Amino acid sequence: MTRPTGGGRYLTSLRETAGLDLETAAARAGIKAMRLMAVERDEEAPRFLEVLRLARAYERSLEEIATGWRAATQRVQVKHFGDGGFDEEA
Repeated sequence: MTRPTGGGRYLTSLRETAGLDLETAAARAGIKAMRLMAVERDEEAPRFLEVLRLARAYERSLEEIATGWRAATQRVQVKHFGDGGFDEEA
């Protein structure tokens, strides 16, 4: 099983906070449960219309979801040091 690390984990947390299981959330959003599962696992990127429908299903604003998604998917910043090593910052 793939462990989500970015946007998928964020969407999963929104779904769980809304008290919905995957099948119920997918049905409310009008998308297939397998598709939602793939998005939550970060195997596929969500389409705009899917995000809009999920926002409605989770009773969240589109702005809130976009902001949270952006924060969840920020790339790791890498600092290079003179010795050739590097340090990662979230």
